[in-house]
Amino acid sequence: MTLICSNNVAYSPRPGNFDVAVVSMASGSGFAPPKLADFILTERLGSGTYATVYKAYRKGDSREVVAVKVVGKKTLNKAATENLLTEIEILKTVRHPHIVQLKDFQWDAENIYLILEWCSGGDLSRFIRSRRILPERVARRFLQQIACALQFLHERNISHLDLKPQNILLSGSALKLADFGFAQYMSPWDEQSVLRGSPLYMAPEMVCRRQYDSRVDLWSVGVILYEALFGRAPFASRSYVELEEKIRSNQPIELPPGARVSKDCRDLLLRLLERNPDARITFAEFFTHPFVDLEHMPSAESLVKAKELVLQAVQKDQEGERSSALSLYCSALEHFVPAIHYETDRQRKDALRQKVSQYVSRAEELKALVASDNRLSFEEARTSRDILREMSRDQPRLLAALEMASTAIAKEGSGLDDHEALDVYQQCLGELLLVLAAEPQGRRRELLHGEIKSLMSRAEYLKKHIKMQETQRDVSLDREPLADSVRSSCCLHLKLPSSDVLSAARGKRPSLRTYGKIYVPSWEQRCCSLAIVIIWKAALQKQLARVHEGRIEEGRQGKRGLCALDLKELGALDSSTPCPENREQVSHPLWLDGYHEWNIVPMRDKSLLNPGVTPTLEQ
Repeated sequence: MTLICSNNVAYSPRPGNFDVAVVSMASGSGFAPPKLADFILTERLGSGTYATVYKAYRKGDSREVVAVKVVGKKTLNKAATENLLTEIEILKTVRHPHIVQLKDFQWDAENIYLILEWCSGGDLSRFIRSRRILPERVARRFLQQIACALQFLHERNISHLDLKPQNILLSGSALKLADFGFAQYMSPWDEQSVLRGSPLYMAPEMVCRRQYDSRVDLWSVGVILYEALFGRAPFASRSYVELEEKIRSNQPIELPPGARVSKDCRDLLLRLLERNPDARITFAEFFTHPFVDLEHMPSAESLVKAKELVLQAVQKDQEGERSSALSLYCSALEHFVPAIHYETDRQRKDALRQKVSQYVSRAEELKALVASDNRLSFEEARTSRDILREMSRDQPRLLAALEMASTAIAKEGSGLDDHEALDVYQQCLGELLLVLAAEPQGRRRELLHGEIKSLMSRAEYLKKHIKMQETQRDVSLDREPLADSVRSSCCLHLKLPSSDVLSAARGKRPSLRTYGKIYVPSWEQRCCSLAIVIIWKAALQKQLARVHEGRIEEGRQGKRGLCALDLKELGALDSSTPCPENREQVSHPLWLDGYHEWNIVPMRDKSLLNPGVTPTLEQ
């Protein structure tokens, strides 16, 4: 798990137990932020060639948190000035839930300031690094949001041209495209020759041909999805020379050996990462691809659609139309699951889960009844099937397709791999339909038509069965809001009840040793749950008792590790300090559900125990 300290360095420790140090969230960066009217600029979040981004608070009662992008006028050349003007123009005109909002822009004699929406979850690159790889269902949900934003931009002939995980921010469970510094207005027929973007995420034609169009954004999306699923970009290299060789190579992109992804995911990845832009998936195909599945993306409409479909399902169920009712229940559940993901209120989310469990139970009952009906009808058609097989002795292609159908039925009956069984059904149906188109009128054609109809029914039932399993898995795994998962990826937190902290601040002395320990679950556990922080409260209470004095006390070395606090920036605690309604309005100390929190970082450098020393962590 990657742990991020206040000066934006990251270190990825191995899972297990390790010594920790606790540092305040306001460690000095060594750079004084510029002054901006109506805002207080605090910590530096990042910097590039032309700009530096700061976290800031709006002055006044609201204490709104924003990000301020500061661009030095002296650093701007002609091209950079044009890019900045285009960025401002685009961000002023677009409003979308998955695009960072430009709230305002100002300037003075030295700088230009872009006041942007604050995204508390950091960037997608940090999120991926903290987990090494993302489960396919999480990567898919993120991809849907990126696709939704791209569709919005594509309709307005806007190309981002610098899509990469570092330029995608997280706010709660929402992804937001950011940094439109290279964005351009480009129709589908426009071509560019100016090199833009980051080499690791650039489409090959940008380097090899120096001529490109808006389809380069699709390549970048493919690289982002690849990195999310496998933990590295397809062209990850040790040097720029190696990177250039991979970009200029004619070798097709391949998935890592042993990659376990769904058929739809594999298909989309390879079509996005097609080196030839003319053979690459188009925007229209991308937006309608089954893995992207924008129709079932979590949104405000998800619950509305789900309710409409479930009402129809109940009606068909009451009328005794089992197959139709099952189909409608499955369709409703495909919208209920994203509705659960979209809901932020825990009580309403739990209520939705209970409803979904009821509908899943009824759908399971119907599935068993429909399966029984299918078996009966299939047995009744056995005689016709045997006759068709005898009549196909002189048609090798038809006979081979019927053998393939028998294989599909056997695989379905075994229940070992429903996806493989469905693939075989689809292959044999494709062959049988081609044979049917060339078959003349007669008894064999009638039997073949009936066999195709029966196999289609079985394949459709199997597809519903697979979807039902995925729905149940999605509901059972989504016990933790993604927002919490995002927050846990940015830093681990030490959480002490406020009452304990305040008691310690009044000088009560603990009786236990002053050392602490942190436990990080295995990589598999981290994908589904928050990292569990186990630490002795008394290990820090003695140090917290001196918080009002602004002193740092060294942790004692114990058998189980080291623990130290940097309380310099936290200031005095007062038992009368109210807990604010808006958590983002308070910087130090940060209140959250009656808890005080401090960032925890892995302690490799024991100089952390010395007052005034800035933490030094390996990249």
